[in-house]
Amino acid sequence: MFPGCFLLYVLEKADTLIVVFIVKHGKMTKQSLYLCVSADERDRVQKKTFTKWVNKHLMKRHITDLYEDLRDGHNLISLLEVLSGETLPREKGRMRFHKLQNVQIALDFLKHRQVKLVNIRNDDIADGNPKLTLGLIWTIILHFQVTASFTVHYQKISLLKVDLLPL
Repeated sequence: MFPGCFLLYVLEKADTLIVVFIVKHGKMTKQSLYLCVSADERDRVQKKTFTKWVNKHLMKRHITDLYEDLRDGHNLISLLEVLSGETLPREKGRMRFHKLQNVQIALDFLKHRQVKLVNIRNDDIADGNPKLTLGLIWTIILHFQVTASFTVHYQKISLLKVDLLPL
């Protein structure tokens, strides 16, 4: 945390993390709230949130450590299979080469679906890089959750317009 900020309490309710701060000098604003949250705390909350999101979709597998459990590519491929409804190939071995290949299969699948991946390489995920693993999961969430929601909403509006057209 930053000077002048004091953590009052953290309340975890359902899937929401509520953080309440007292600011010693000045008025609490959205900007000061963001300044009070350390990068480590933000990463911890993102990791926990993204892990819950992945586990929600991977009912047969249980992810405990997002960075560790995506390293071999198997859980990543399984997640993409569940989200897309498609079956992807995978390497069965346990050597680093097989892990890199599995992660590359997942990344290639995303690129094929026009998902923009910025500076995320297979070795970053296989090495358990926290920032890039969080970035990859966030990109997947944006593509499969948010984009899908907008698409469904747009389709409903289009159907409504068709229904309203005069005969």
